This record gives sequence, C-alpha cells and structure tokens, in this order.
Amino acid sequence: MAAVVGNIEQDVDVALARTELNSAVPGSHSLGATELVSFCGETETASLLESTAAASAAEVVREKRLVKLQSSSNLWASGTNEKELKANMYIHLSNPLQRWRTDRILPWKMILQGVKALLVLAQAFLLTASPFDYRVYIMPETQDVFTNLLVNSPNDPISRYTFYAYSIDDVLEELQFSSDQFYNLKNITLAGYDYVKAENGSIIPIQVILTQYNLVELNTSERTFTLGGTYNDVSFWLQPSTQSQKSIVDQFLNASQDPDFARFVKMDVLFQVNHLRVVPPTMVLCYVISIKMHYQAVGGGIVQYSLSANPEYVSCNKRVAVNQSGDISVKLRLLTVLDGAVLIICTVSLISTGVVMFKSYKLAKAMGIFYHTHLNIELSWRERLPLFSNWHAFSILSDLFFVAGTVAKIASSYDYSSSLIAVKVLLGIGITLQSAVMLRYISYFEQLNALTRALSVAFPPLVKFITCVGILFLAYALCGWVILSPYHNKFTYFHEVLYSLLTSMNGDDLYTDYVAMPSQNKAVYVTGVLFFTTFIMLFFYSVRNLALSLIIHAHQESHVQEESVIDEVNLFIYSGPLTPSGVSLREIAGAKKFVDPDVIRNRKPHYGHRYGTVS
Repeated sequence: MAAVVGNIEQDVDVALARTELNSAVPGSHSLGATELVSFCGETETASLLESTAAASAAEVVREKRLVKLQSSSNLWASGTNEKELKANMYIHLSNPLQRWRTDRILPWKMILQGVKALLVLAQAFLLTASPFDYRVYIMPETQDVFTNLLVNSPNDPISRYTFYAYSIDDVLEELQFSSDQFYNLKNITLAGYDYVKAENGSIIPIQVILTQYNLVELNTSERTFTLGGTYNDVSFWLQPSTQSQKSIVDQFLNASQDPDFARFVKMDVLFQVNHLRVVPPTMVLCYVISIKMHYQAVGGGIVQYSLSANPEYVSCNKRVAVNQSGDISVKLRLLTVLDGAVLIICTVSLISTGVVMFKSYKLAKAMGIFYHTHLNIELSWRERLPLFSNWHAFSILSDLFFVAGTVAKIASSYDYSSSLIAVKVLLGIGITLQSAVMLRYISYFEQLNALTRALSVAFPPLVKFITCVGILFLAYALCGWVILSPYHNKFTYFHEVLYSLLTSMNGDDLYTDYVAMPSQNKAVYVTGVLFFTTFIMLFFYSVRNLALSLIIHAHQESHVQEESVIDEVNLFIYSGPLTPSGVSLREIAGAKKFVDPDVIRNRKPHYGHRYGTVS
C-alpha cells in the first residue's frame, strides 16, 4: 500500500509541475482533455489523467486518515505515540476554514461566535435605542427640568449647570426663589410631581446644611484677621412662608447667625420630590427625586452654586395592570425571548471554549511527556504556550459578562425599581471583548488579517514605548499642575490637567490654552508658554510619529515573521520522525512544511531561542 501511495504522490508531483510550468508561460491556460490529446498523444494523456485522479484519491485518503487518527486517539495516552500526538496538535491548531475546505469539518464554533455576535448586538441596540425604556433617559431630563424650575440666576451661566453669585443679595434672592418655587411646585409643573411626606402626612420641608468657620474677624482697613481653625456644620429646616411663619430669608439668617457671610464656607440645600411617569398606554413608573443645590465659596467674593437631581426608582403603591395584549407587553415578551437566546448561546459558547482550553492543556501535557520519555528533554510550559490561544480567554470573559448582564437585564425588565447601570456596563464590556474574538475569525481570511497580524507584532514594542512615554507625560502633567494651577482654569485639578494635555496631544484647544495664560505675571506667563511649546513639539510631533513608525514597521515585518520565526510546538508538528515508529506530518497529512529532526534533538535549552525557517 505504501508503494502505491508513493507512486501516486510521484505522479501528483509530475502533474503539478506541468501545471505550474504551463501557468508560468505568458498567455497560457490550463490544458483540457482534448488539448492534452493533441499535445501529448492519447497514451500519455490517458496516463496523466489517470495519475491526477489517483492523486486526488490519495489526498482524500490522507485527509480521512488524519481525521480518523485524530478522532480515535486518546489525548492522555498520546504522549507515547508520535503519530497520534502530531495529528491531534495539527488539527487543534489548524485553520477552521482550511479544515472545512480539506476535511469537510464544519466550523461550528466559528458559526456559533458569529451568531452570538449578531444576537448581542441586537440586544445592546434595543437596550440603548428603544424608546420604551424610559429609565435610560429620565436622569438628564430631570436635571434640565429642575434647573429651569428652581434656579433664577441673574448672571449668565459659565456652564450649563453651574452659576455664580457676586453679592449677599444674589445668594439670598436665589435661596428665596428656589424655596418659593419648590413649595409651589404642584401649581407650576407640567408633569406629575408632588412632595415627599412624613409618616404623619406633613410635607418634608427644605433642609439646609451650612458649613461655617467657627470664628472669623476681618479688619480690611488694617489688614488683620482672626480665623477659626475648624469648621462647624449647622443643619436646619426652611418652612414655607405664611402669616405666622417668617420668610425664607429671615429663617436662614436667624439660623446661620452670619448676615455678612464672613464665616461662610459652603451650603447644601436639599429637596425631595415624588414623581409618577405614565408610559402609554398603561405603564406607570414611580420615582423619588433627590435635589441638591450646592453653594461653595471659591474666593474673591464669589459663590459658585449648581443643582443636581438624582432620581431613584421605587415601587409604586398602586400599579395599573398592564394589558397583556398591549403593545408594551408584546415587546417585553419579544425582548425576553431575545435575552433567553443570548443566555443560551453564551452558555454553549462558554462550555465549548472551556472544552477547547482543557484540550489544549491535555495536548501540552502529552507533549511534555513525549519530550521527557523519548527525547530526554524537559520542556517548559512557556514553550508549550502556543497550544493555548489568547482569543479563548477573550471568549470566556465575554461570555461571563454577557451571562451576568443578560440575567440582570431580564430581572430589571420586570422590576422597574432596579437600575440599568450595571446591565449597561456588563454588556458594553462584553461587546468589546466579543469584537476581539471576532477579529480572530476574520483574520483567517488572508485579505482581512492585516490588522491582527500587525498588532500581534507591534504589541510588545508598543507597550515598552507607551511605558516610557507615560513616565514623561506624567512628569509634564505634574509640572503643569504645580506651576499653572492657580492661574489656568484647566489646571486646577490633576485629572483636569491630564484631560487638557491629552487633548493637546491631538492638536485640540491649543489657541485657547495660550490665550488663558496669565499675562499679568510675566514669570508664570513665560514658563507656561515654554511648557506648552515644548509639550506640543515633543508629543504632538515626535511621540505620535514614533508610535506610527512602530506600527508601520510592525505591519511590514508581520508579512514575513510567521515564515521566519517558528516556536517549539510547530517545530514538533512539522518535524520528521523523532522515534523509530514515528512519522512526519508530510506522510499522514501531505503537509508541505518539513523540519529536520536534528533541529529538535540538538535544541538549545534556554528560553527565547528562535529557530530558522522550515523547508
């Protein structure tokens, strides 16, 4: 049988050589049966066609032999059988598309990941864009509503939700206006807002938490002062103004005992509001909205104040039954079906990926046993790492995030008091990891693997480069924070410094950064200009271009690296016989690559050794 297969392989080489010679001639084309007869004669043509058919049959025999050998072997015991171990490792690491083209092994894991990606994208899109989930949009709406209702700033706002007061009357008028608006809320709002009531049925009034210095005595004319070293918090309530109740301003001044605001540090004014939102046709959502107006003395006779509103989802005391045949109920059931499908397919993907990783462990274990038993070589786990794939780790992590996020989403779909923040975080991270998994399968197409191939080569030098750049960037951030924090509005806090420098690296806001420099202080102005100029020259022009050059170089090197560098696992797979009963992969699978067995027998024991090319 071996002699027959050898003759057939020889005939295949002759046929392939003639085909390659024919295709190398300009303007030539493949010869059909009629042309072969006229070119070679009937006898030679019949012999050539018979050899080609026999070669195809032999290739099929080799492929079936490999699949059968791989499927019938015991991975735990394959450490003593070179033929079975090579067959298992070759099938384990081979391209699923190649296995489909040659062995007709269905790439069901690739199909599973593609279906999972489509389902989770549909799930995320419906969660984010569906107008039926009003919990997603109520927070910014609530912030806008109460900023317009409770804030009466006579000055133009510096930002959307931040305002400034420059006199005592400004603060007192703002406090009076917001209190009057709150106590008249039911008569001025367009939605279902009402007050939160205590157990006795009375309205919970406005609470004020005032922070003051314990003692302040200022003598501006003589430039002397006495300042208490600690703060004192005063908490009191502001009741609605009536004939028997003083005005809001009088209540505040009596409680603060500081009519000149000399001891003022900060103040929080707290409101609580109930809100019912009716979602057509019959869904009712209930909220308790906590509103806080924060006043902060920022120096120079300026008080900065802002409003924040935080809605909390609560259970309604009375809920209108949802019509089970209504539009909302149908959509809810369809979304639940989609979530269930995502849960099932992610569970199947998690189990299948776990099985593959366990198989990788068994193959690595068997490879170590083979090297120790037959070659007397102790193979480290680091040299067996190519049997494990980083993509499998991404797949397992994405499945875990999707399962946790989907379970939380199903629970929140029927409990409107729960928050969707955790659901969105889990699904968002899962989608990012799943996109990395899909890159693995896309890279199997030679026309689409440029990104993954270049990133795999560029990642190690980029990590080293970014580490060095990060140290320099942190040094610039600390320098700018120390020098410019009292003078530049973008350098007040350290996180603002980081954001500002990151935008400057992209060339954004350069002119505004220069304009905001303090021209009245020449030393700080010159230092700031030098700081921004050197930062832009170094990071915008040098660092960015160096990073791009590393990526371009990695892209060029990625075309030849797979052929010029080979690891211990692939050396073993494509090696010649290493034992008396061993075979090469060329014999059992028709592989074109071949490694001299002496390369493995005479291997260098230290890590990081790179062998030459394979023939």
